[in-house]
Amino acid sequence: MPLMHQFLSEKAEWYEACLAQHARDSGFTYIPTSVGQVLRNMTVGTPVRIALLAQLIGVTRRRVSQIAAEGVKLGVLELVVDSDDKRVMLVQLSQGGTRMTNAIIASMNDIEAELARRIGRNKLDTLVDLLAMDWGPAEINRAQRTTSASMPTTRRRAK
Repeated sequence: MPLMHQFLSEKAEWYEACLAQHARDSGFTYIPTSVGQVLRNMTVGTPVRIALLAQLIGVTRRRVSQIAAEGVKLGVLELVVDSDDKRVMLVQLSQGGTRMTNAIIASMNDIEAELARRIGRNKLDTLVDLLAMDWGPAEINRAQRTTSASMPTTRRRAK
């Protein structure tokens, strides 16, 4: 397996495991991935149209409605009527969802501080800068890869 894929996957799993541990330590129960996708696109105090969430997540409005109903049952989302158009329902964080979101943000800050302690603030800042770069469209020009010397290595580096 190419190193970049392996390392990015490992670090993403590490980060998610840290977040999950913080959530458990804070008393929050498991949130399904689908509800998590909606939560990632929510802002405290800002209701969002189901159609916009569907566009952001890349699913149908019907699917977002199903996910929102699941989030309501879990106590992290609520549905409200759009004051501009009474026919439209908006999704917003419930009080429980707001508490959970604030706890997640605090956890993210804790994880970043711990990572800075482990690898150093300068390296963490460099990592964030690299990840923040625009990598361009998600397409690969295979014609540019002409020699085996340009192929990535698949051996794991020694630690």
